[in-house]
Amino acid sequence: MKVKDFLQIGGNCLQYLIAIEQVEEILRLIGIILSVIISILIIADKLVTWWKKSKADGKLTEDEAKEGIEIIKDGVVEIKDHIDKDKK
Repeated sequence: MKVKDFLQIGGNCLQYLIAIEQVEEILRLIGIILSVIISILIIADKLVTWWKKSKADGKLTEDEAKEGIEIIKDGVVEIKDHIDKDKK
């Protein structure tokens, strides 16, 4: 086998390895994006449910407002955890 043939085969294998690694990074990015979108949808559903429940009596009490804020805080923490976990 000539050196030229060896270098061509080695270079070709290296290109495939690099391509596989890039696909993995793209899939990881897609996974992060989907996780964030799903988390946002879950937060939105919780907020709509909370809003309907708190608006049923026609007024928003301080406890109901705190509950809404907690829903948002918990959702932000969940999204941050998903992003931190997927970065590793």
